[in-house]
Amino acid sequence: MVNVKVFFCGLSKNSDEILIKNIEFLESYIVQSKFDSNLIIVDTDSNKEIKEFLSNKSKNNQKITSINKDNLDASIPSRIKRIAYCRNLCLKIIYENKDQINKIYIPCDLDVDLFSHIDFEFLDDLISQSVKNKNPFALFPVSAPKYYDILALRSKNWVNFNSQLVNSKFKKIIKIGSFFWNYLFVFRYQWTVEKIRERNIKVKSAFGGMAIYNISTLKEKVFYES
Repeated sequence: MVNVKVFFCGLSKNSDEILIKNIEFLESYIVQSKFDSNLIIVDTDSNKEIKEFLSNKSKNNQKITSINKDNLDASIPSRIKRIAYCRNLCLKIIYENKDQINKIYIPCDLDVDLFSHIDFEFLDDLISQSVKNKNPFALFPVSAPKYYDILALRSKNWVNFNSQLVNSKFKKIIKIGSFFWNYLFVFRYQWTVEKIRERNIKVKSAFGGMAIYNISTLKEKVFYES
C-alpha cells in the first residue's frame, strides 16, 4: 500500500529482555513490511546496557530514532504526566514530517510482551484497516499473558472507574492484606487473550499497551493531556 507512513512510538525504562524482544521484532517488521515503517523510542533512566543497545540501534538504522530523557521523575513527579510528556515528544516528530501521506501512529509500551499474538502479516492487516477507515479510530491488539494495565482502558463491559486509585484508598483505610484489594479492584479485571476475544470488547478510551491510530483523519494536531 503506497503513501502510508507508520510510526511506532515506544517508551522504555529498563525492562531488558522484553524491551529487546519487542525492538528486535519491530526492527525485523520494518524491513519486511509493505509500509514505510519507523520506530521512535523515548528512554528515561534506563541502565547503561539498555542505553547502549538503543544508541546502537539508532546509529545503525535510519528508521529507528532514540531519544534520551533522563531525570524526569524530579521535574515531572506524576507517572501519567511523564508518559504523556514522552508520547507528545513522539507526536511532535510525526507532525514535523511533511510528507502528504497517511500517517499511522502506534504508541506501544515496550515493557510488555506485545507481539506474542501478532505476526508481520497480521500487523500489516491491522494497519491496512486503519488506513482504509476514514474516521479517527483505533485498534488495540492484546498483549501477553494478560492485558496488564486495566487503568488504560475504559469499556462498557469491562472497567469504568479508576480501579488503581480506589484500590490504594481502600488499602490505606482497611489494612487486611494487599492481595484481597488487588484481586478485588485489579487482578479480576486483567483478562486473558481468549476472554477478550470471546467478549469482542468495544473500547471507549485507552492509554497503555499498544494502539493503532490513523491520525491523518484528524483535522488538527492533537496531543496528550495529563
